[in-house]
Amino acid sequence: MTSIQLALSLELIFTFLMIYQKVRS
Repeated sequence: MTSIQLALSLELIFTFLMIYQKVRS
């Protein structure tokens, strides 16, 4: 896994968490 893939994965997870919080609240 390259550093670019790792960065994209973290960004995807972070975005998902933000959307998840918006949906819950």
